[in-house]
Amino acid sequence: MTRTSLWLGAVVLGTVAGMGSWLIAPSQDATPPRSAPIVGQQISDGIVRQVIELAEGGTAVLKDRPGADELTVEIDGAEITAPTSGEVTNPTLSPAGKLAWAEDHERIKVWNPRTNELTSLNRPPGTTAVFSPAFTAEDTIASVAQQPVAGVPGEDDGLNNLFEVDIEEGRWTALTDFDATLTDWTALRTPVATPEGDLLFVRVGGDSTATSPPVFELWVTSDEGTHRLSKLPGEMYLAGFDGDDLQWNASSDSCDDWGLFEEGETDLELIGCGAVLADSLTAVDPDLEHEEHSDFDAPPAHDGGTLAVIVGDLASRAEAVAVADRMSDAPGQHVASHESVPKLVGPGAWIIIRPVEHGTSPQEDLDQVRREVPGYEAMVWLGPLDD
Repeated sequence: MTRTSLWLGAVVLGTVAGMGSWLIAPSQDATPPRSAPIVGQQISDGIVRQVIELAEGGTAVLKDRPGADELTVEIDGAEITAPTSGEVTNPTLSPAGKLAWAEDHERIKVWNPRTNELTSLNRPPGTTAVFSPAFTAEDTIASVAQQPVAGVPGEDDGLNNLFEVDIEEGRWTALTDFDATLTDWTALRTPVATPEGDLLFVRVGGDSTATSPPVFELWVTSDEGTHRLSKLPGEMYLAGFDGDDLQWNASSDSCDDWGLFEEGETDLELIGCGAVLADSLTAVDPDLEHEEHSDFDAPPAHDGGTLAVIVGDLASRAEAVAVADRMSDAPGQHVASHESVPKLVGPGAWIIIRPVEHGTSPQEDLDQVRREVPGYEAMVWLGPLDD
């Protein structure tokens, strides 16, 4: 089977929605060793966001904590802490074992855990954020960058494009040239390099004036240009390669979270559980300073404090507005960004907040919102608001 037919086969056969990533080596029984960190696992001071099995042995673990995150590498029998200093997302591995990650959406850091050599690359000029790095070669990285759109707030994710940088030279080059308007938005997600060095990615697009959900598509960029491979059947994100086999993360009832899928002889097969490039659906953001699961057992009526039903994280303000338009009106319901509620949503993302009225049932409000936004049920949760 050619790689192109593998991509298209995965799309045709994929009937699930949602996504995650490839950094845990999947097992056939989808059960990781008990001693190994598990993606989405709650720990004493945060959660496990990603686990990477290093090619030469050892493990890299990203722990999402309140404030600065921690990235540790266990190699040659020793544990080494990476030189991080902020919010870490999307750590990825080079063929020779270097690690790269996005930090505070401001820069890409590249680190060799064996030599402790560190390179910091500022985001591409003219962009407002950078994230999701992927090695296209040992010394070359492609990343998604956020660009401003006229009339759209600067922190909004209204337009993304892919950029590539030579690590030694530090000069960025645009790989794609998508455009956006005040109402039509484009977000790029989960870039994954093929064994040949081409780049696959998911393009998400929508119209903020429409009530329909965003459109997900599989694209590729290479020396021959950039083009769409296929429209996807729903919300899907790339998860990487196992040899020549393309993998996807998708929401799975069996996993009660993201599932890792690979193309079999006749269908996509579930081969593991957990999120890697995507956030866990069942873990609470430690920056929320909320110790319980977001779907905790709520009291019959809400009598104290300030509680809200939250929908998110959403890729852009346009998508958040479109989802909010599908919800019934409620007092105080509004769309919010990291700038206005930094404890509830990360940079570059948006949420919808519906305060729970005193004397009403939070669980009933939660269930109602989930009914109102089909396709987003897994992104609806209860969270505390500051008084």
